[in-house]
Amino acid sequence: MLSATLSGKWQLRVALCGDPNVGKTSLFLRFDQGDGQAERDTSMSDERRKSVGSDQSTRSFVAGGKQLQVTLIDTAGQELHQRNLTGSTYQKAQAILFVCAVDDDDSLVSLKNWLREAKHYAGSALCFLIGNKIDLRSEEDEDEDESYVTHQRLTEFAAGISHNCPIHRIFETSALEGTNVKDMFDTIVADLAAAAVPQQTKLPIDEPPSRSCCK
Repeated sequence: MLSATLSGKWQLRVALCGDPNVGKTSLFLRFDQGDGQAERDTSMSDERRKSVGSDQSTRSFVAGGKQLQVTLIDTAGQELHQRNLTGSTYQKAQAILFVCAVDDDDSLVSLKNWLREAKHYAGSALCFLIGNKIDLRSEEDEDEDESYVTHQRLTEFAAGISHNCPIHRIFETSALEGTNVKDMFDTIVADLAAAAVPQQTKLPIDEPPSRSCCK
């Protein structure tokens, strides 16, 4: 569900989750720096938002004929130590990005734990699977080392969890080199704009006390 700000922009919350060292913070920084069509939302301050144990960055997009104010949340690994933080991260999120590193198959397997947490706190959010660090993966590595996560492996993982948590899209990125990162965020925002049903937040109106016509 989208809510409207006083400026007329629709608000969206997107959360990053996954094991430490899979590149969540690098993806966050790519989003935070911005480029191309997406611009910083200067009305929300030009500095990255800080909350307890997590970073937040808000940028403006235009998609589906809507002006969107998108906040990306990165827990920076704190979710392993503060379980309450995990819940607050997922709450009101319209999308959750599950990130693994393609050079570490264990980071993909452990996403099942994050999936359970996410569905508990944000059952209606769109789920996206991201295989990050593709700059570390080559065809030779995939042939010689089964620990490397291939596109087929990502697809099979998504199919295996589809009954509990359908994966809306799969992306393969390199946050280090920027490969596919901008296109990924643009696509996610467009998907959310198309899927969400906007409901404008209304200001409370003082109503006179009800009066009975008959006594």
